[in-house]
Amino acid sequence: MAQLLHRWQQLWLLALDRQYRLETALRRLRELEEFAHFDFGVWRKRYMQWISQMKSRVLDVFRGIDRDQDGRISQREFIESVLSSKFPTNVLEMTAVANIFDMNGDGFIDYYEFVSALHPNRDPLRRTADADQIQDEVNRQVAQCNCAKRFQVEQISANRYRQGGQRWRGQRGHRGPVGW
Repeated sequence: MAQLLHRWQQLWLLALDRQYRLETALRRLRELEEFAHFDFGVWRKRYMQWISQMKSRVLDVFRGIDRDQDGRISQREFIESVLSSKFPTNVLEMTAVANIFDMNGDGFIDYYEFVSALHPNRDPLRRTADADQIQDEVNRQVAQCNCAKRFQVEQISANRYRQGGQRWRGQRGHRGPVGW
């Protein structure tokens, strides 16, 4: 009888373990399904709203994570800090977010990377991309010229151009002809 009871207990424990593993796998599968539709822009907006609701600043959040105050946090510190806060996210999302925040890929997120990821419009590297866009638009406009003698466009300084004796400025986000 004792042997039967012991076998029954083992079977019961195996069933509980299997149920736990199945529930864990189901949770993981649901996270993967949610992650398939992951959009960092949406995550960033939710995180910024959450920071605002907490009546905090981005600097305060970074300093709270950066316990040793060396100006950088490891990806692991970042992930664990956000997960331990009450912000609704999961490990899979946070791993992807940490990789996005770590722009130079050194495994650490410094304050510049943190702010640039949360406020992409303040990123000086993005401004360079805007200047490249303007240069591409100028080149496209010049290429459309059907004149017998193609005019020369000269860049004077950042986002300032000269065509012959005229000066005009490239405009950010401008879609039509620029100053012709």
